[in-house]
Amino acid sequence: MIILTSSVATVASHIYQHRLSDKGYKTILFIDTASEPEIGKVEGDDDWLQADLKGLRDQGYQVDRFTVTGKTKEEIEVEFDKYDVLYMCGGNTIYLLQKLQETGSFDLIVEKVRNGKPYIGTSAGSIIAGPKIPVYLEDAEGITLDDYTGFRFTNTIVVPHWGSEHFKQMYLDERLKLAYKDSEPPFLLMSDYHYAVIDEDGSLKMFSAKK
Repeated sequence: MIILTSSVATVASHIYQHRLSDKGYKTILFIDTASEPEIGKVEGDDDWLQADLKGLRDQGYQVDRFTVTGKTKEEIEVEFDKYDVLYMCGGNTIYLLQKLQETGSFDLIVEKVRNGKPYIGTSAGSIIAGPKIPVYLEDAEGITLDDYTGFRFTNTIVVPHWGSEHFKQMYLDERLKLAYKDSEPPFLLMSDYHYAVIDEDGSLKMFSAKK
């Protein structure tokens, strides 16, 4: 099962009640690599990450943080195999892709998920699940990669935080322009109160956590 969210904090309860409560999962590996460039600079800049952690833990899961940065592929696989669910945190998508490529864990994640390991992504963790990573100038931070291919769990690029005032100008100024290029895959606009489930046959269904 693959679940893609914009903000897991706002949909975790709905996901658990309607998608996961009968699965028997107990442990989640919270891969926070994408957050590394974005937290620890000022007090409170990780509030969103803490909210996501709490949202998952409130469902009764054991949730442990982990980064692939500085690890070997063998070390990473040992951790992956300890947990029922892989969770890919939000943050900087280009940075995340770089670290996954450097450590060899990109192909490892694809292999594990294709073989049945449940995957939950939030924001950057949902974007990278698509066919490619859209290269936005404000995300790149000087990082240049030879390959921007995503996990290809879906043929659609998730556009997270749709409707959020914080991201409004960013989308209007840059990101949505890509939707009008013939070379780009389809875009899926996702608010913080929606999530997508990709079934085994590859079909994608959207759900709302709003009452």
